Amino acid sequence: KYSNKMVFTDVSAPELGDTFEVTLPPNQTDFSSVFGRNSYFKHFIVHSEAQPTSMATMFSAANMGNPYTITLDFDTSKVTTYYGCFSFGIGSWGGNFTTINGVLDFTSVTTEKGVGSMFTATTNLKDVTFAPNTLGVSLNASTIPNINNTSLLSLINCLKDCTGEDALTLTVKDTWKTADTGRLYANYVKLDADTGLYVLCEQTDEGAMTMADAITAKNWTIA
Repeated sequence: KYSNKMVFTDVSAPELGDTFEVTLPPNQTDFSSVFGRNSYFKHFIVHSEAQPTSMATMFSAANMGNPYTITLDFDTSKVTTYYGCFSFGIGSWGGNFTTINGVLDFTSVTTEKGVGSMFTATTNLKDVTFAPNTLGVSLNASTIPNINNTSLLSLINCLKDCTGEDALTLTVKDTWKTADTGRLYANYVKLDADTGLYVLCEQTDEGAMTMADAITAKNWTIA
């Protein structure tokens, strides 16, 4: 009744305007390379009843429209690989891309390759939300240097606590690490007693620590 995998390799429909909205088949769990190079849209909205297992290169070629926002209306907790998901063909194609609506969950990612090149060409990404306590592999976040503090906090909360285990590595933009003025040292967080998650706070608040201290407290190395 339904296709096992629906892909869009030549989507150019001016009557749709800037937005392409689609509901994928309910039995489709492979979302890899769904959008092809000729997807001329600025906004993508993807609905699904399925829990995809792969989002590898899902939007890697959706670059002709120079996308601005992507909305993921589905559960990502079963995704084992996001490899190259938002790479947009690399180059400058992702220059206007600022927003991912939806939650990126890393519960099922077990290898570093599963998040490899995930955010290539997204240097202007600002808004993105990560599922708390789900990232258990090293991540290169240096290609998302302009995410806002709310998104950066979400990333910190996403890191699993590796206390007593081998340390993992979070690679960030060099300017984030500059003593006193770098984002990881100029912004302060504290643990919320009710949720067990970090919240933004002032340096003078009880329990305040730098973002860098919060990362290293989870036995993550900042590179």
